[in-house]
Amino acid sequence: MDVAAARAVRMLKQTGRSRLLLLGLGDGRLARRLAAPDVLPPDVEFTVCDADPEHVRAIVVSESSGNPSRIVPEWAHPFGNKQLLVDASPQALFLLLALHGYGPDTAVIMQNQSAPPSPGLQDVRRLLASSSRHDIPSEPASSPPVIASILHPDEPGLDAFFAQTPDWARQWIVVWDAPDVPDMARRMAREHCPVPVTHLARELAGDFSAQRNACLSAVPAGHVLFLDGDERLAPESWALIPRLAAMDVAGWRLPRRTLYPDARHCKIGYGLWPDLQLRLFRTGPGVRFERPVHERVAGIEGFIGIAPATSILHHSRLLKTPDRLARKLQTFDNATQGAVSHRLAGDYPTCECAVLDAAEASWHSASLVLSADHA
Repeated sequence: MDVAAARAVRMLKQTGRSRLLLLGLGDGRLARRLAAPDVLPPDVEFTVCDADPEHVRAIVVSESSGNPSRIVPEWAHPFGNKQLLVDASPQALFLLLALHGYGPDTAVIMQNQSAPPSPGLQDVRRLLASSSRHDIPSEPASSPPVIASILHPDEPGLDAFFAQTPDWARQWIVVWDAPDVPDMARRMAREHCPVPVTHLARELAGDFSAQRNACLSAVPAGHVLFLDGDERLAPESWALIPRLAAMDVAGWRLPRRTLYPDARHCKIGYGLWPDLQLRLFRTGPGVRFERPVHERVAGIEGFIGIAPATSILHHSRLLKTPDRLARKLQTFDNATQGAVSHRLAGDYPTCECAVLDAAEASWHSASLVLSADHA
């Protein structure tokens, strides 16, 4: 047994841990050695994590005598205890590892010395070290969050959007992209929303953060949940929102699944998932949105958490025609004054939502809270 493999076995025995995480596939030799029969104890989960899909693909193909159809090494078994996890997104790698119980207190984490330096894997290691699992209280916050949205009157599916309103909601605040509140807006809310809705009107003028800040200024003190018109929450996710608001956490990042090509699949890979969105947070004097497009929330003071089982379901590709999506992307381009060009690609990697549902199954009463320096 080579020195690195022997060290991994020794660390597993010393710590009594049953998970081994190798950061970086490198040249593939250490992973093959650790995955070989009788090297690791039979009860140990072994995962190799890498943030360079092209490098991993090249190694896998070379190990299979140049077979271009081979996408995983022979030692990796999707339903076994030897896994290869690859994604260009450090957030995706971190969240998948955390969902499956990997962390500095539960796993031996080793850097593969044959792998080139990887900022992405360094981020994964830092995120794992900075996060901790916390139970979500069973009782909701005494004052539930307000729901807030910026909408366009032509947004498709607004009836279903308002109809998803949960029983616990106390108020919905909407800023319409229009010079005046449209008549259909009041009628739509009256017919489909079971809680009071405050309607405001303000033309977008190419600045999404200004539009959200106008909405935020109408929100009373407490927690607010921002949702877009093409986003939905499942009933079990809605039920978690007021319970998350009861925790001593200033803001919550929610995973977002962009459903495509149907409601049973979502985009994944290359940062398309988890697409973490800071949408549930405490209001305050310095809290505001920044950047005209792809807005970010600034001024939040306190811990930031991730609610893995509270996914936003993004219906954009299901509700909107290609022409409508192209116009939306043009709006994004205009907001950046041409600095960024948004294009709708023809093909995306996808995953069955049921796979993510299974990964999140043990997190319906738990969350991840990040230390202040990683919030």
